[in-house]
Amino acid sequence: MANGFKSGGRTKGTPNKSTAELKSIAQEHTDKAIEVLVSIMTESENDQAKIAAAKELLDRGYGKSSQYIEATIHTHEDALDELK
Repeated sequence: MANGFKSGGRTKGTPNKSTAELKSIAQEHTDKAIEVLVSIMTESENDQAKIAAAKELLDRGYGKSSQYIEATIHTHEDALDELK
């Protein structure tokens, strides 16, 4: 991206047609997918499968949990101060 101008592709905000089509197809199967996840969570003998299914259901119902990141940010001024 030279000089801050986009040089090709879709205009900002224009939906990606292939992604939109895939999303639409996936949404047609939402009810069945939820049924499968509930079935795995309640009927599986495998605890890892139960946990994974429960997590997927909770993520969809309430959103994914926040992830906190701790970072130390150094500015150019910090670097110059270290050189003194």
